[in-house]
Amino acid sequence: MAQVVLRLAVQEDWFHDVPIMFFYPIKRRIASNLDATRHIMDQRSVSSHNERDKVMSTIRRRASRPSKRQCAMLIAYLLKKKNEEGGRDVTRAQLSPSTLQRLLGRRSVSPQLLTEIGEWLLRAGWVLFFAGTTYAIVRLDVVQGWNRVSSKRIRDDIHKVGIGEFDFEALEGLLLATESDSAEQE
Repeated sequence: MAQVVLRLAVQEDWFHDVPIMFFYPIKRRIASNLDATRHIMDQRSVSSHNERDKVMSTIRRRASRPSKRQCAMLIAYLLKKKNEEGGRDVTRAQLSPSTLQRLLGRRSVSPQLLTEIGEWLLRAGWVLFFAGTTYAIVRLDVVQGWNRVSSKRIRDDIHKVGIGEFDFEALEGLLLATESDSAEQE
């Protein structure tokens, strides 16, 4: 049985002869796109490489948005560029909602999307999270250097919570913003 091979008509180094069996689900689309490309190039009498490149870029252009993995790559790339510009090692940064939307190619950022992108960034040593009105990203090695807080300090109170005897009223004030906190936010 002969192996069918497509010759991709693109002038980029990473394209080469690709066995159709690797593209089985999309082989018809690839073949029809190549046929359309050849047809347009024949009708326009495209002879020079520049003209052919223009035709190919027009055909390849379509609406798209990056995958979750690609979104993580874009965020890591932005941080790399910031490192190169600033001269200092960036260990933490804020990302405004509009910046994140632009990077992700989406109008809204769901918690599920943020979690999946965060998993990819975690592999690269970054922790991404929503921080109230903005997004934040912190290098993992910096977080691992922070002081740890153990629940041993309140072990007896946790036991009381478990048996329904803990007085939560005494803690209500801990969740209210203090005057110094509200002044910092302004």
